[in-house]
Amino acid sequence: MLITAIVIALTSATARTVQAEQAATPRTDIAPPMYKKLLIVDLDPVLPTRDGKKLQEYTRTRPTKEAVVDYVARLKEASHGILNYEVTYETLNEFPRHKNGFRVDAEKFPDHWEAAHAQPTGGWWTYPYFDDIGKTGFQFDYEHYIKEWNLVERVNKGEVDEVWFFAEFAGAYETVMVGKGAYWINGIGIEADCKPFRINSIAKHRTDTPLENLGHSAESILRKIYKSDEMRRSRRGTEMTTWDRFAAYDKVLPEKAVAGNVHFAPNSQNDYDWGNKEKVWSAWRDWRDNYPHLKGEKELVDTTVWGNGDNLAHKTWWFSCFPHFIGRDEKGYSHNWWEYYQNFVHTAKLEITLDGKPVDGAFAVEKGKTYDIKVFATLTDRSRIDVTNDCIIVIGKDGNDKPYFAIDTEAQKLTGLISTTAAKLTVWRDGVVAGVVL
Repeated sequence: MLITAIVIALTSATARTVQAEQAATPRTDIAPPMYKKLLIVDLDPVLPTRDGKKLQEYTRTRPTKEAVVDYVARLKEASHGILNYEVTYETLNEFPRHKNGFRVDAEKFPDHWEAAHAQPTGGWWTYPYFDDIGKTGFQFDYEHYIKEWNLVERVNKGEVDEVWFFAEFAGAYETVMVGKGAYWINGIGIEADCKPFRINSIAKHRTDTPLENLGHSAESILRKIYKSDEMRRSRRGTEMTTWDRFAAYDKVLPEKAVAGNVHFAPNSQNDYDWGNKEKVWSAWRDWRDNYPHLKGEKELVDTTVWGNGDNLAHKTWWFSCFPHFIGRDEKGYSHNWWEYYQNFVHTAKLEITLDGKPVDGAFAVEKGKTYDIKVFATLTDRSRIDVTNDCIIVIGKDGNDKPYFAIDTEAQKLTGLISTTAAKLTVWRDGVVAGVVL
């Protein structure tokens, strides 16, 4: 396709409000499905002093496979069919190992567990034995298990894209990123010689929290990509990013709420206040159904919209509001946040070449002459890919408002329309820019 110019036009629609749900016109530009391989590791030790029962049976927690089927289905639903997992299960007969070599003793654990539940007051976690374990902080031995489970090799072979492990007393972060260029996703980044992947730690007795873990992971990823400090931008009066606007809730930005964040629903007054019955205005449905062509529609919402205080229901709803469409905005940010959430990489640097030579600034073109043009992105995992067909290119114009050249991005060809030494273009991807900013 021959492109003579790419013009980015930003318009502001007159705000409208809707209080009743309206039937949405089906979109034809939903992003294509992605298929990922999910490894489930269930640390479910045998308890020798309780007739060989396994921990899950003994503590009467939700069966792991039942829970996984639920979470995977919720993520597929929330992603509008984009995120699809192929699941593999492995079980280990052990409590998690900590970095200092400690692990809960499977023989003695039941005595502590029963004594903790026999306390006249306080939850079992307040019992001295368990309280002491909790005070040790983040002690899960990631390095040990990455080697033990052979994760680097399995990821490099395409056998694993993500890991969830179910355990008790792990002392783990909720989620961590492992791989080249790994960074904080509500847990440490662990550098390793493989493409980035996520490890999600799930406490067996807290089966309402896995999507909350993943929600915090998503928050970290999107804040990094959008270079966002979220609501603090509004307090300073600086420009809000797309992520800032999405994460807005009424307490911070009255009448400008969209979906809020993982801890704050649109009407929340405090952390975890997902059951609040107060009604506030929110544009969540406009974002879910119409992004990026927002209509300014709002509606009065309360906890009934996101599950009446249920944690899993709230996170399923929250994820469903993510942009999930084909295309990029004027700064090259993807309209499909599931791409960022699940692939764990984004653009770190852009490079433009013309006939194989780097272009940085104005350049010469001859009228009627055709050149090879390519745009390369160096990603956060340090890989370098050709993104000529997956970026935003803005073509400069001369003083008579005539474009310097035309671009056929599919053929990766640039054709001069004017002979000049002052041709300019701008390339955007994931908020990173190259060329001359026009």
